[in-house]
Amino acid sequence: MVEPIINMTERKMFISMLKVQNQKAHAFALVSMSTALRASDVLSLKWSDMNINLETKTITVGVKEQKTGSKRIPAIKGQAFDALIKLHGQGEYVFMGNKGKPMGRHAMTAAYKKAASTIGLSYNVNTHSGRKTNIFSGWMHGMDLETARIKAGHSSKDITYQYTSAQRFYELAEAEVADDTLFGGGVVDGYDIEVRARELAKAEVLA
Repeated sequence: MVEPIINMTERKMFISMLKVQNQKAHAFALVSMSTALRASDVLSLKWSDMNINLETKTITVGVKEQKTGSKRIPAIKGQAFDALIKLHGQGEYVFMGNKGKPMGRHAMTAAYKKAASTIGLSYNVNTHSGRKTNIFSGWMHGMDLETARIKAGHSSKDITYQYTSAQRFYELAEAEVADDTLFGGGVVDGYDIEVRARELAKAEVLA
């Protein structure tokens, strides 16, 4: 199963390694993590689709999601903006591959795997990890599952529940309630499963 990159230190190490090893993969990761766009939509981006504002260091782009047909206009700023600008002028597509076509997912996944292996990540990451990381982070900071579902374009909250890794942290919070060494086997006053799940997620991010 593909995982989000939850831990902040690991995420920074991964991004830094991509920057050293593969400029395009570095930019791709920053865009996918900051926008939650699907890999196929990011890889198909063209410069002609983009509105670049050098004064505000912002790129806005109209995206029609290939999977759902939904239209989105994400804003690309910060590190993602800086990384993308370095690719400008290389061809029609933002992520140019061979023979005038966009870079493929297999090539991008190979770059991800190389960086993950180099820094010693023990879990599975690929081009989907950035999108998952974004949705997870939104939930952790208080986004409800329905809003996360809409952002992710999922058909049900159950899918989003698993997708964000929220399920794992809810289960940990529920296990605390059931642990009679903590609460005597009962729920204590003021214990909120949802709040506690997010607290556990934040602890893992900062571990």
